[in-house]
Amino acid sequence: MAERRYCSQLNSNETIRGTVDVVDVWLLLEYRAAFGKRVVTENALGVEVSAWLDETITRFAEAGLKARVLFIRQPEIDGSTVTCFVAADQQAWVVETPNYQQLLAMKVEDIISGKQPAKKISHPQYFVCTNGQRDLCCAKFGLPVYLELRQRFSTRVWQTSHVGGHRFAPNVLVLPHGALYGRVYPEVIDGFCEKIEGGKIAFEQFRGRSCYQKPIQAAEAYVGVDGLRLLHVAETAQGFVVQFAGGDQNYSIEVTRSGPYAVKASCAAEPKMAHCWLDENVDAS
Repeated sequence: MAERRYCSQLNSNETIRGTVDVVDVWLLLEYRAAFGKRVVTENALGVEVSAWLDETITRFAEAGLKARVLFIRQPEIDGSTVTCFVAADQQAWVVETPNYQQLLAMKVEDIISGKQPAKKISHPQYFVCTNGQRDLCCAKFGLPVYLELRQRFSTRVWQTSHVGGHRFAPNVLVLPHGALYGRVYPEVIDGFCEKIEGGKIAFEQFRGRSCYQKPIQAAEAYVGVDGLRLLHVAETAQGFVVQFAGGDQNYSIEVTRSGPYAVKASCAAEPKMAHCWLDENVDAS
């Protein structure tokens, strides 16, 4: 029998830079049952909770913001509360309630604005995609990384439902900065953790920061400097010129969109065409 080839192995040469869907607000809700293929929309939480999630997403959409819901779990812990993380503008908060019904009175906007008290996150929280029902890569490669991170950081590590980009598994979302990392294999975890815990970006595994559009994500990754502040974005005939400030320097980089190429987007799907963002020389002044 031929050895199975997983999509993350088949796409190992594809760049991971600039591959994150834009998310303005993250809402991560604890769900203790196993993750199904579409667990966020097909779950056992009931009509009221589903309506609350839908209404929250709709309110943000009406304000021109994209909210993304993930389900999270720590299957080895039998807790008595429901945990909910909210993240926006590179900040994150956590709320614990006795049950899901108490969530229904909570407005995520009030947490972000400070109208509703919530505990602000000061240490990195790790969310590892392990949703094998959505794609085999996420379970095969995500679960060992989850277990390794749990040994290091205990309750700061969660399993999460589908984050996108199976072919970059193992994928790890890190809050509060909304940074998504791919190919976080066990052999790179030491360096990865050292940088994240030190308040830095692990650029080798950095797919992008979800608050930015994809060309800006790619530009930040190609510059490869921590603590950048976005200054300006200008579209060109070939792509985008992105300017950042960092420390006592400014950086300007042009990213161009590649021609289409075939990728195996998931283990169960036929190959499809994709694009990526390529870098030109970084001008630092």
